[in-house]
Amino acid sequence: MGKLTANVKMIASDLHKCKKLQYLSWNLFKKNIKKVSRQCRIINLKKSVINIKNDAVVKLNGTITLNVDCPKGAKAETMLTLKPRSVLSVDGHFNAYYNTEIYVFENANLSLGYSYLNAGSQIRCMEKIQIGNQCAIGRNVMIMDFDAHTIKYEDGQTNSITAPVTIGNHVWIGCGATVLKGVNIGDGAVIGAGAVVTKDVPANCIAAGVPAKIIKTNVNWE
Repeated sequence: MGKLTANVKMIASDLHKCKKLQYLSWNLFKKNIKKVSRQCRIINLKKSVINIKNDAVVKLNGTITLNVDCPKGAKAETMLTLKPRSVLSVDGHFNAYYNTEIYVFENANLSLGYSYLNAGSQIRCMEKIQIGNQCAIGRNVMIMDFDAHTIKYEDGQTNSITAPVTIGNHVWIGCGATVLKGVNIGDGAVIGAGAVVTKDVPANCIAAGVPAKIIKTNVNWE
């Protein structure tokens, strides 16, 4: 009885802040939203936009909160889009601040840990992106695992369109940075503001510049 009362209070609190009908639909009635417990849910704060195809799957072992800290009177939105046969896994509590976008293409797999995506940032996943726990993703960051177009080289070869991106635990990505396909960023790493990351970054290193290069090693950040 106590757990039931707590769940009712939790839902009532969410409904005060969220788009009510959409909240109830996504969290209570959609069969493609798989939850480990009743506390796991999509918290669609006002002005958030959700488009999840019926054959896409959301696996929740925690919460994902959309449009966090949207300024009063602002028109900023947070958009979550899952195309057919895509998978979004949330393990922990992930916050997507206002004016952000998370887009998962057909057949792609996005995994999010206990982290946040700050205002104006985007995650665009065409194959596989994994983001660990305690990651601080700054404002206006772009994370994408694909090239937007095919490039044909003189020798007749073409670029590989997609390659998975892995971001470890406790990674700080500075404002305006871009993380491109095929990159692995190790635990505790720091990506400088405005950096364009095209190659792997080892754990506990600072990478900065265009393209990003290692400028410090054996660092820790708080």
